[in-house]
Amino acid sequence: MQKTWLVVLLMLLLPGAAMAQSSVRSGTWGYEAIDAGVFEISVDNMLLLGYSKQNLDEDGDAWASELRVAYIGGVTPRYFVAKNVSVALNLNLFLGQDAQTTKVGDSEETQTSTDVGFLGTVMAHYYLRLGNSMFLKPGLGGGAFFGTRSVPGMEEGTKIEHKLSGGIGRLDIGLVYYASKNFNMKAGIDTLMWFGSVTNPADESRGYFSIDAGFNVGLAYSF
Repeated sequence: MQKTWLVVLLMLLLPGAAMAQSSVRSGTWGYEAIDAGVFEISVDNMLLLGYSKQNLDEDGDAWASELRVAYIGGVTPRYFVAKNVSVALNLNLFLGQDAQTTKVGDSEETQTSTDVGFLGTVMAHYYLRLGNSMFLKPGLGGGAFFGTRSVPGMEEGTKIEHKLSGGIGRLDIGLVYYASKNFNMKAGIDTLMWFGSVTNPADESRGYFSIDAGFNVGLAYSF
């Protein structure tokens, strides 16, 4: 009977002991590896920019351009499934502004819209040690977004709300610096590919596709 209880107790304690030993490992030249089993919570911020322009005639006298600026921010829980390999869930809010300009002859008109919504992505990263507690962090992932787009109405001061929804692909190349076993700082460059639909109040939809690039920074706590 006592032997049975001892086996049960070891089965309960050994996984906990293994988790307790998982950490950000230090070496001769700073921190050199992140063990499997390490959890991390980070606060992330990203600024995205996108621009496109197309000619509407052969002479280039008529053209249409689009300038997109967006802020994305939120929290990211991350878990290391293997040494230096992590899986993360990015839970973000986004706020963007889109300026579409059309020029035909001497006439030029700009329409500005505002996007607000939620963005969620699942990301996988590999931490490549560079030395002195610094890691290169390439990552790839995808997810979904939904929100609203406000465009000016026919009457001055009015807005028309459109629904935004679709999928997203994300490529992340960044650097991570571990100031201690529990705290690290991140910075990098992201490319996001948005594809989905925009639906007006009459339930009429049109396709939506955009590729934007931006800069991200974040702070994280590991345990």
